[in-house]
Amino acid sequence: MTYLFSEDLEAASERVVELGAAVERPRVELDGTQWFELFGDTADVQWGLRTNQPKQ
Repeated sequence: MTYLFSEDLEAASERVVELGAAVERPRVELDGTQWFELFGDTADVQWGLRTNQPKQ
């Protein structure tokens, strides 16, 4: 699975949903150091976004 890094996970998530992707797994915290979210695009490809900055 491909993961893309984003400085601003919320803004990136909103944008990919605007472009037609569906959230398949909402934002999840990993060890208090990272967050990630999984998406499915219009071609049924799963991929994710992640950030090193925990949500405030």
